Formats: sequence, structure tokens, C-alpha cells
Amino acid sequence: WLMVLADGGSAVFTGVMLVLVSAGRLETWSASLLVAASASCNALQWPAYEAAIVAMVPAAKLGRADGLCELTRGAAQLLAPPLAGALLGRIRLQGILLIDFLSFGAGILALLSVSIPAHAAEKKTEGSVLRDFRTDVKAAWGFITERPGLLAMLMLFALTNFTFAVVELLMKPLVLSFGTPLQVGLVLSTVGV
Repeated sequence: WLMVLADGGSAVFTGVMLVLVSAGRLETWSASLLVAASASCNALQWPAYEAAIVAMVPAAKLGRADGLCELTRGAAQLLAPPLAGALLGRIRLQGILLIDFLSFGAGILALLSVSIPAHAAEKKTEGSVLRDFRTDVKAAWGFITERPGLLAMLMLFALTNFTFAVVELLMKPLVLSFGTPLQVGLVLSTVGV
């Protein structure tokens, strides 16, 4: 249900952006807020998606399933930018946002048609959700800090993601200053490689 709610939230924010673009009222600040809100929905969806995979796939085939999921993420990173760049000239931003909006509906329908088994429930003692959350975070942090290699990898990923986010943010306007949207898409696809 968390994935359905996350897709629904992203659909709402994309729909608002579509309405604003169609009305000629989309501003930089409103686009930034709507994209941030949609990204927050994605941040909720991915852990739920990964948990669903663990619940649905037998342990012996989990590596293969994870590999296929990573393949789809990589394919999206490689194919979506040039496709969006090519479509932008033909169907404009409104068309791209409409496709995005409709894709959330397809995702929600797919989620509603699949039965995801529940995880085995842990025995919980009476307590607040916040206390359970703090206990889980403390346990997770303890697990990470006991393994120096895992901690180093986590720090490397944090640094790399921050650096790439800054570069990606600046790269799009830079390439658009002398190139086309399709060329921006090709550059982003090359970065994905």
C-alpha cells in the first residue's frame, strides 16, 4: 500500500505540474517544490519496492531478481534522457508530463493486481512508534559501524551521490546554453554509462 500511496502522491504532484505548465504558470520555485515532493514519494517507494521483492522472491533467486531490478534502473537511466530530449521537441513539456502522469496510473493498476505476501511479523513489545524507530536506527547504525568496509562504502556513496547531484544540476543548463534538449538527453545517457 505504501507503493500505491507513493505512486499516487507522485501522480498528484505531476498532475499539478501539468496543470501549471498548461496554464503557463509554472515557475522555477513551484517546479522545484513539486519535483522535491515527488522525489520524496520516490524515497518512500524504493524501500517498499525492495521489501516487496524480498517477500515475493525465494531466497535462492533473490540475487537474480535484484540484478534484474538494477538492470531496469540502469536502462531507465540510459534510455529516458535521450527519449525525453527527443520528445520534448515534438510533444513539448505538457506531453511528457501527461505520459508521466499516465504511467503512475499504470503502475498503480499493476500494484493492485499483484498479491505481495506479508513479511513474518516480529514480536513487538508495547511502545511508541518513535521509540521503535529510534531503536531500529540505533541497531542499524551499530551494524554499519561494526563493519569498517561497509561504513567506508556508505561514506563513498554519500559523497559520490552528492557530487553527482550537484554536477547533474549544473550540467543541464550548461548544455542547454549551446545545445538542444536531445543533446542534454544524450549527455545524461552518457553519464549513465
